Order: sequence, then C-alpha cells, then structure tokens
Amino acid sequence: MPVDQSENLSLPYIAPQQAQKHVTHNEAIRMLDAVVQLSVASDTQTAPPATPDPGERHIIAAGATGAWAGHDLEIAAYQDGAWAYYPPQAGWLAWVEDIAGLQLWDGSQWIAAGAQESLPLFGVNTVPDATNRLAVKSDAVLLSHDDVTPGSGDMQLKVNKAASGGTGSVLFQTGFSGRAEFGLAGNDDFSIKVSPDGATFRQAIVVDRNTGHVGIGATPSANLEVRDDNAASEMRFKTAGDYNAIFAGDSNRTLQGAGNLIIVGRWNGNTVTAIRLECGPDTANKDDGQIAFRTASGGSMAERMLITHDGKVGIGTGSPGALLDVNGAVRVKSYTVAGLPSASGEGAGAMIFVSDETGGAVLSFSDGTDWRRVTDRAVVS
Repeated sequence: MPVDQSENLSLPYIAPQQAQKHVTHNEAIRMLDAVVQLSVASDTQTAPPATPDPGERHIIAAGATGAWAGHDLEIAAYQDGAWAYYPPQAGWLAWVEDIAGLQLWDGSQWIAAGAQESLPLFGVNTVPDATNRLAVKSDAVLLSHDDVTPGSGDMQLKVNKAASGGTGSVLFQTGFSGRAEFGLAGNDDFSIKVSPDGATFRQAIVVDRNTGHVGIGATPSANLEVRDDNAASEMRFKTAGDYNAIFAGDSNRTLQGAGNLIIVGRWNGNTVTAIRLECGPDTANKDDGQIAFRTASGGSMAERMLITHDGKVGIGTGSPGALLDVNGAVRVKSYTVAGLPSASGEGAGAMIFVSDETGGAVLSFSDGTDWRRVTDRAVVS
C-alpha cells in the first residue's frame, strides 16, 4: 500500500510541503461522500442513466456497457459531471433504494444482507445452543403467507426427518419437560402421545400411513379401532350435559371372550338406567356366537332378549326353542272395526286385536285381502 494513501479506503494523504493541498483534500472528501453511509439507486442496471443526478450512485450489474464497461459489481458515483468507480471491499453494506433492501459484498458478490447460505446459530431474545440452533423467546410466533413477493397465499410448516425410524414431531413441554407430542415418532405413522413426567409417553391416537385407519390406544387393524389392554380399565364415550351416554367395554376382552357394550343413561348427574349388549360365544358351544340384551332393574342386570347362533330369538328365555320364543304374554295392537288398517297393506299373516267386533273382542288375522276372526275365520264386519 503506498504511504500516501490510507490503508482501508485508499484515501489520498496530503504530502509535506505539497502545493494545492485542497485538491488532495477534496479528492478524499469526494471518496468519503461516495462510499460512507452507502445508498445506491439500483443494483440491476448495466448502463448509466441518461441524466443522472449529482451524487447519484449505483451498484453496476454484471455485463456492464457504455461508460460503465469493465466495472462490473463496482460502485459508480456521478461526481463533478463524471462517473467515478469504487471497488467494494468485503463487509461493505449498501442500501438499494428501488428494492428497499440491504445488500452485502461478501468478497465476490453482492447478496441480501442476512441471507448468507448458512448461519450456525440464531437466537431471538434468547441464546441458541448446539441442539436448539434456532431459539425464540416470545409470547407468540407468527408464520404467515407471503403477501409481499407475492406468494401463492399458502403457508406450510415442514418438519423433515432423515429416515423412517427417526422422529419428526412437535413436542409440547411444561418447565422444559415433555407432556404431549404429535407427528412421526419412531416410524411413519402419525401419532399423538402424552406423558405425565416427560419420560414415559403413552400413545393416545395413531393413524396408519398406508390405510388411513385410526386407532385409539392401539395400532389400528380396522377403519376405527379402540382398545385398552389394561385389564382394570374401561373405554367410554360420553356426551355432554345431563343426557349422558356412556359406552363402556368390559375389561380385558379378547376375540375368544365376550365383547360387551354398556349404555348408561344419566339425569341431573345421577345414573338412572343401563342397557347391556353382550356379543360372545354360545355357552353350550364356544365356536358359535350369540347376542344377549340386558337392562337394569332395581340395580341389577336382567336378560331380556337372546339371539342364538342359529337365528332363534328368545324373549324372557335364555334357550329359545323356536325362531321366536316368548316366555310371557304377547300383545298386538287393538283396533275398532271402523278403524281397521288395510288388510292387504299389512300383508297376509298380520295379527291385530279387534275390540268391538260383533259377538265380542277377538284376535284377527289378514289373509291378504280381508281381516278374519281367528275363532271361525269369518270376515270382520
């Protein structure tokens, strides 16, 4: 570096006993005026404007022509009626007026300030570390769609992992101890997990990536599978308010055991009734299935109807001997002669009770055309 210039900006020094010292001094002032607090009109032009303003500055774009030829990426300043050129040095910042953005010379090119290829750590109001390379300490964080460039109007937050066995998730903490997590945890199925202590996590919901099946408490093998393998627990679905329905499956049931459904009604916070549906093996033949319906009476459950493996229905009996076996009285609807329904509409074989038939009340059946008394087959009239 010549001893008559400054080390950084190459500003000319006034030499001892120099004549016309003001020329050297003014040259240094002119250079400072061009590069200090640098603000340029643009960084995209390759040729000078036809009528530049005094002091106007530009970053010359690559491929310069005309008066700017050979000065690619330099600072051009219009001073004293001519263009002066200043090669940038690493670290120079320039405000570009037509894009309202700050550009940085990195030693070989102009780039958007803060847009380096990689920042090893970045913290907002807190200190990042080797694990949390991006750290933000704030009451809220906003990620919004791009309405400046403009963008597509969409907004996506992407969490990418290297392999199926890794984890790509969002973790919620209390006092920096995990309490809930959703995402791809250890495989590629979407899951939601919760934890009481940050160490033991329990899977609450899982969605199979291949089928879309949803499992609650288990990996699903059907469109919706709800399972709890804890022998002392129940599975319940509840509606809000006084009119509650609780569906509870008996504990620790398997495909070889019974699968039960209990419906509990509530009124003003009190349990008032219960219905139990039992689907399981026939007691006489474990390979055959049956369905039993029970309701609560006086605090205990009583069997009301049974459907056997061969389709027999028993009402009031646990061993029906016919397709319909009723242990007790059966009542059909009562009609007056004037109010009889259509016999053809009800169909042949339909039964009714006629309360005011001639000769007295009587059971009647439809032959497909008329209602006939069961006592003598006479048409009801």
